[in-house]
Amino acid sequence: STTNNSAAGGASSRTFSHTVTTQTNQALIVTVETTGTNAPTSVTFNGIALTMAGSAVGTNTVVSAWYLASPTVTTANIVITMPSSVVIYAHASNVYNVDQTTPISNVQTNVGTTVGPVLNVTSTSAGDLLFDAYAHATNAGITAGGGQTGLFDEVPTASLRSRGSTKPGTAGNVTMTENGGATNHAYIGFNVKASSALGIAVTTATANFSSNCTVSAGSCYDSSSVVNILQSFTGASGSAL
Repeated sequence: STTNNSAAGGASSRTFSHTVTTQTNQALIVTVETTGTNAPTSVTFNGIALTMAGSAVGTNTVVSAWYLASPTVTTANIVITMPSSVVIYAHASNVYNVDQTTPISNVQTNVGTTVGPVLNVTSTSAGDLLFDAYAHATNAGITAGGGQTGLFDEVPTASLRSRGSTKPGTAGNVTMTENGGATNHAYIGFNVKASSALGIAVTTATANFSSNCTVSAGSCYDSSSVVNILQSFTGASGSAL
């Protein structure tokens, strides 16, 4: 399941509710996209600190990836704390059949103004699942690369747009790309390692389904034989920058 949350004004912290349901070998993955030049000082769920897997610091744009193995099955708050007031967007995902010792590996980053930056993320098996998160300090559109399934595409304010997606792993390098034009960006990609018991790969037939989410506030639910996604949207809050 995934939860999307954004703040359309300056804030030094952000709190939103997230639900973890009962599954095998779960991991909670949170990506955070902000303006400014600093990653969060902490991200917690239900009062438990997540581990930062990595960050990419661009020109007035930062993306970071965080994870928690075996999160408590509950509905609780995710709290993001920043060192200063910035525009914040965050996306939380529950992923199961994940290696509990090393949930995230092979973090790759890119910053600058390259059009369509490419990340070569190494996955260890066809059961792995790759994630990426891209942000730039404008509201210009962002296009994902081939074979990637979108998780979010959000414009909290005119000074920040972020996009994220997933791609099935293979035993070797997997390329991921997000094209936001010749704008200053921050981009991160990483591998989510499958548990030895059961891979987390999602086949094309079940991964590429269309979202029915059209609400600007509230919740809607999409499902397939493999993936179940509950998306919750809250209205923007805070004063405009």
